Amino acid sequence: MGLTTAIEAHHYRRTSNIGSDGREVVVKVRPRGSRLAGCAVVHRALWTAGFACPEPLVDLQPLNGYAATAEALVPDAGQPPPDSELAALSAAALARLVELAPDPGSVPSLAPSPSWAGWDHPGPGLWPAPEDRDVDLNSCQEPRWLDRVAAAVRGRLRRHAGNPVIGHGDWHPENLRWQGPQLIAVHDWDSVISQPEPAIAGLASFLGIGGLCGMLGRRPVAARVRRPYRRP
Repeated sequence: MGLTTAIEAHHYRRTSNIGSDGREVVVKVRPRGSRLAGCAVVHRALWTAGFACPEPLVDLQPLNGYAATAEALVPDAGQPPPDSELAALSAAALARLVELAPDPGSVPSLAPSPSWAGWDHPGPGLWPAPEDRDVDLNSCQEPRWLDRVAAAVRGRLRRHAGNPVIGHGDWHPENLRWQGPQLIAVHDWDSVISQPEPAIAGLASFLGIGGLCGMLGRRPVAARVRRPYRRP
């Protein structure tokens, strides 16, 4: 059995030809976490509903102290649509995901949200604990203006009266595979979150321009993601 292994930020991804049909699969092994069970349930529910995502083949399993899953490999499809169309298509795809996703109360808990989306974390400080480094962001004294902005944004999100929905917390271009205007697959289902819909759409508009690195030069693109986001 041929096996190729890549290590990506706490995730071990292995592709292998297995079974009599010789199909390629992706085996993901990562640290255990309580929210992963809910993520796996949402992934399977969306695939069953016909959303563009890899087929889950093996549900969450313990493996030497880690958590493992397997899914069908989705080959790279092709070029994404042009920027003039991408924002609207991406927003429509996210709205479709939220529409098809199960009710948050019907799946295992998705808390806590990943740290980059963790304004709703239950800890005492303003900032959540990041997954990729051992640092207490609440102990950083500077810049003060950033804490003021973050506190204001968090307060506004907490005052939102809408019920939470299930969405994708890492709607980054690298997690979306296109073939022209057709969305072929959305990846990274460990990043499923349950939050108010405006928070999910707003985060996606930020991540859709490549996150912080793309923010300054591509503000109009972020606005184009927010404006066409509509659900029936």
